[in-house]
Amino acid sequence: MAPPSNGWPAAGETPLHLRPGTLRATSIQASDNVLAAGFLHVHSGKRPGVAPGQTYLEGMIIELLLPVLLAVPPAGPAARKEARMELRIPAFPDGGTIPRPHTADGADRSPALQWGEPPTGTAAFALIVDDPDAPVGTWVHWVLYDLPGTARSLAEDQPRTADLPGGAHQGKNSWGRLGWNGPSPPPGKPHRYFFYLIALSAPSGLPAGATRGQVDAAVKGKVLGEATWMGTYGR
Repeated sequence: MAPPSNGWPAAGETPLHLRPGTLRATSIQASDNVLAAGFLHVHSGKRPGVAPGQTYLEGMIIELLLPVLLAVPPAGPAARKEARMELRIPAFPDGGTIPRPHTADGADRSPALQWGEPPTGTAAFALIVDDPDAPVGTWVHWVLYDLPGTARSLAEDQPRTADLPGGAHQGKNSWGRLGWNGPSPPPGKPHRYFFYLIALSAPSGLPAGATRGQVDAAVKGKVLGEATWMGTYGR
């Protein structure tokens, strides 16, 4: 007689798990079925750590990870993001035309500069002005360094001297002169003149009369931030 369709043995037939040689196999199969049921079916919630509606696997993950999560210290307050240092030249807008009085075609006075709060730890500033459009390569118009970190402006028409009031030093530009020399481009397309104000963690330590290359080397590893302004001038 064939066994009933529900899988139970027919009347008078020895149950499968009591037949010789089948006990181990059926035990393993039963264990696999229990594990499969636990992983694949929603748990009743009777096992500690496994809530109703969770699978056995979900409950075990939570139970194992919860102590680890509780042991992680809470994150500290977010670091304060400092505002970017801003540079401004009142005589012309950023990207605008440099007025004639600040060029070689006029009185050739250095323009006034103003800037906001620098990065924390600023002890000094350096200022470089150059023209990357010069026919012979980048031409340096002004080299100034070791301006005190408390400064927030530079007045118009700085003297062409080695040292400035307050302790700042002036270096040599591409003409080999101290201080500012304004735009003096050849006829043609207007050139761009970049003003770079650099915040430093310590003074350069250079004496007056240094070149732009010497200043670049001396401030390496001390730069905390930089602000830029650009003007144009053509003939």
